[in-house]
Amino acid sequence: MKNQFLFIFIFTFVHCFIYAFAENAYYIVSIRRNKNDTNYDEASLTVQNKIDSIVNERMNDIYQLIIDNKDSYILENGKLDEKLNELNKSLKSKRHLKKEKFQFINPNRQTKNKNKNNDNKNKISYYTENQFIPIESELVVHICPVSNYYAIKAYFSDLVAKKVEKLPNVTKVVKNGKLIKPKKATFLKKEKRATSNNNNNNNNNNKNKNNNTSTSYYNIEYIKKETQWNSVSVEKNAPLHLSLISQNNYITSIVNTYDTNYYYPTTSGKGIDIYLIDAGIDTNHVEFDTYNGERTVSCDAIVVDGRYKKVKQSICDIGDKKKKWENIRHGTMVASVVGGKLYGVAKKANIHMIATDFYYDDLVAALDYILNNAKPYKTIINVSRNGKSDFFSILQDKINDIVKAGFIITASSGNDGENGCIDGDQYEFISGYSNVISVGSINNDNDSKNNLYSRSDYSNYGKCVSLHAPGSVKGAGICKNSKKVCSTIDTDDGTSFSSPIVAGVAALIMGENRQTKFNYKTILNRLTNMSVKGIIKDLKKGNTPNNFINNGKHIVYSKDNKYKGCGILSGNHKCSNNQCCTEKCQCISSTNNNNNNNNNLCYIENGCQSSFGKCQTLKSTQTSQTSKINNFDSKGMTSNTLGQSINSSNTFAKVWINNN
Repeated sequence: MKNQFLFIFIFTFVHCFIYAFAENAYYIVSIRRNKNDTNYDEASLTVQNKIDSIVNERMNDIYQLIIDNKDSYILENGKLDEKLNELNKSLKSKRHLKKEKFQFINPNRQTKNKNKNNDNKNKISYYTENQFIPIESELVVHICPVSNYYAIKAYFSDLVAKKVEKLPNVTKVVKNGKLIKPKKATFLKKEKRATSNNNNNNNNNNKNKNNNTSTSYYNIEYIKKETQWNSVSVEKNAPLHLSLISQNNYITSIVNTYDTNYYYPTTSGKGIDIYLIDAGIDTNHVEFDTYNGERTVSCDAIVVDGRYKKVKQSICDIGDKKKKWENIRHGTMVASVVGGKLYGVAKKANIHMIATDFYYDDLVAALDYILNNAKPYKTIINVSRNGKSDFFSILQDKINDIVKAGFIITASSGNDGENGCIDGDQYEFISGYSNVISVGSINNDNDSKNNLYSRSDYSNYGKCVSLHAPGSVKGAGICKNSKKVCSTIDTDDGTSFSSPIVAGVAALIMGENRQTKFNYKTILNRLTNMSVKGIIKDLKKGNTPNNFINNGKHIVYSKDNKYKGCGILSGNHKCSNNQCCTEKCQCISSTNNNNNNNNNLCYIENGCQSSFGKCQTLKSTQTSQTSKINNFDSKGMTSNTLGQSINSSNTFAKVWINNN
């Protein structure tokens, strides 16, 4: 008898001990009616209503489990978790209305709430008549549909979490995680910040200009032919992060003076929406000129606790008072880089900020907001966030949903200087996920222009990193609590800013080709084809694709019109008599080719560019000027140059070949 009493005592003590030190936390629960159901948003209204009913039933079951096991929510101090105070009010409503079931109000998909009248009195009357008690719970709440199931969030003790896993229709119970804020970029060797290209960016002499005639050193007509842009605009003395992406590999040995101009299509992303999932924005800045209403720059929604709230504000953030301006600063800089008037890639694109907290459910909810409010095939989503985490399958499913619907996602690869792709069960959030265009950064943070195309020390790498872009940027700063339009300019580094550069280039492509329906695959293919390949150094291991972002203009000009090379990498300059232009755009002697130790570089078959010098062929001693293999046009563009030097887009390649 004593042993039995002792056993009961020990069991009770251990049970209470476990409760006392149990961790109460929010979990994300997946509820699926039938595994054969199609995606929720593609299903008929009848099927959606059936799914909604099942979800509400399971939410009631979960709520009842919380009620029945509230003792498992005892905290270390011996008190009941205060989040359960809600139960007092809800149980009182049950007794008063003599009803057994709750109707959980959906905070995100509000049109799915059965009573569309926002009047609370009418809402109570409706649900009372239909045997339900309306409840806006903090313990059990909808997030959104994902694939063919519904994701909800609920507050569990360890015990309740295990019990919920056994409920019918429940397929997953996953603890809600939190992302770290984007890690600040740090350098192994910090060099002088590049500033020489930006001295005139804040004066009236540096306004964007639509140039339709050639100037002393660049040829607008040639640029139009190469890029197939309808019209070309030029931003003179542009910041380095812009000038780098509108030219091919800058080689100091063949181009005398770096071309600081940024060349871009005049459409500049007009009509394309760029949604930024970030921590906030201040649109009260000269960078966010709307050109008399031609575009929108706004904060559209705030997402906190997995719930999105529509807003239309010039300044917004996620409500963290201690880090308010830090959060706003990051989002403002990202917005400036993607679409600012002077520092942005796509200067006429619409910019929409979704100020989003850092929890998993917040990101899923933000994507759902975009899915329900943005235009498919005309929208790019940028997520400049990172951090290692366990693979979150619900997020992957939501990404798949939004990509399938015609949206495009770009994401920063991360600033940890490590493999940012799959590593066991650890993923870089969210750039390591499928159907996301992950972007790393190059080291463009010095004035010398040496080593421009090396991977930044901090940039993550790996096979999932599709493209690289400049990581050191200038853009909109913040003016705290100012009533005037801010004009402060700031600098920053990180893959957080490489990613919006790629998003901006995607917007340029889509804005210039309004009749084309671009999706994840087609835009990634276009971006990859347009990229400059093989020039990035220090990519480490991990099979990282060697693709540097380019907006479609590849010819490299010298600002003083002085060249030491030939071909597209040297302003289409031609070699002197008896010299050939090699595949690498160098001029070398074409005489006695077999004996001059140049490894037969003057042969057409080895990449010699006949438009810019004298070449030979292994098949004949005829020069390529009469060869049918390498016909060239009046601007000097050869098919050899096209295929082996400029790495241009498929569209341009097809147009050029068809015209020649």
